[in-house]
Amino acid sequence: MNLIDFDLEILKNYSFIIGVDEVGRGSLAGSVVAGAVSFQPPELNQKWLQEINDSKKINFTKRQNLSDKLKENCFYALGESTVEEIDTIGILNATFLAMRRATDELINKLNLSESEKYLILVDGNLKIRQLNLEQKTVIKGDSQSLHIAAASILAKVYRDNLMIDLSHQEEFRHYNWQKNKGYGTKEHQQAIIKYGSSQLHRQKFIRKIILSNSEREIKLFEL
Repeated sequence: MNLIDFDLEILKNYSFIIGVDEVGRGSLAGSVVAGAVSFQPPELNQKWLQEINDSKKINFTKRQNLSDKLKENCFYALGESTVEEIDTIGILNATFLAMRRATDELINKLNLSESEKYLILVDGNLKIRQLNLEQKTVIKGDSQSLHIAAASILAKVYRDNLMIDLSHQEEFRHYNWQKNKGYGTKEHQQAIIKYGSSQLHRQKFIRKIILSNSEREIKLFEL
């Protein structure tokens, strides 16, 4: 079953699907971003939608092009949780917060009537906390559902471009975010050790990196 067929099967029992996915949960820096997407059922017949897949399986240029097409052909919304929110409430709760923000905004755009039945499809195995709507979790949903895959593309393109833009600012230039997008590559970790963290680093995430480096320095000093 392909991604479109998966959603069409669900739409036999619902008027609309809202697909939700997040990007940036495992990053050392920057916000976590959630996308929420809904197609009008007739729009699912468009041939170009067969190109939609898990955003991680699509190259940078194609993701950008698909993101532009999606914005023209579906209802969508993006939600963010800031670094401060991530450090305060934890990454899981911050992820749910970003998902609720995206979902709430999209539902407002759709302006659904009470008679229209819709389902929230969520990537992963956890339903969105504090969202009192009908939800279904889909393991590896961005490889199963067109709506979830589309949400992953829109969220990833938005967040990647955000990190690229930030990487050009003087205070962040050491971290090469235009390449690693804030994730914990060896180069990024070494930059944190050498230059220290920035205001956009998740302090709870990088604590182990800083502590590990401190322990090495102590051992070298003792030698």
